[in-house]
Amino acid sequence: MEQMRQGAQQQRQQQQKQRKAEQERRHCAPLPDPVGRQCA
Repeated sequence: MEQMRQGAQQQRQQQQKQRKAEQERRHCAPLPDPVGRQCA
């Protein structure tokens, strides 16, 4: 049971990370840096 809860939590965190990365990429799209690091 505990493992299932932890797994769900990790999935949620990963989804949040992915969404954040997508938002940052979109936000930095006009910049020449494809990774978007300069735009933090």
